[in-house]
Amino acid sequence: MGRTPRLTHVALRVKNIEKSAAFYRKYLGLEVIAQRQEHKTRVAWLGNPRVKEDFVIVLLELPYEASPQPSYDHFGLDLPTREAVDEYAAMAEADGLLEFGPETMGPVANYLCLIRDPDGNGIEFSYGQDIESVLENHTAEKERGKGRI
Repeated sequence: MGRTPRLTHVALRVKNIEKSAAFYRKYLGLEVIAQRQEHKTRVAWLGNPRVKEDFVIVLLELPYEASPQPSYDHFGLDLPTREAVDEYAAMAEADGLLEFGPETMGPVANYLCLIRDPDGNGIEFSYGQDIESVLENHTAEKERGKGRI
């Protein structure tokens, strides 16, 4: 295979590109960096040109019916402090978008809140999720023959 594939984007089906783009601008600081029309589908790429990351969220404007139960599928975003999580939770609560939290969820997930974008997609803001240590522990366990799943 050669190299490990690199994650470049996540595509989300949305009802209204403008409304969704405004949400991601307000909560994640993302801007529309490209737009196009593919057949009858409007497409917008959202990114942060100030960070120069190689990752974008792609919005696909396609009609759909809402699912009856919200999913726990979500994006996870790290924040520098618990207070920052509290600030995002307060802003989302004022906008009627807070799903739960902020709450301490245990040693791996730590402190987080979950909010919903205009189409019901989950966005988790967390503090203290030490993914680097979890990956290091996984690698060590794998080397000792005790890898997970």
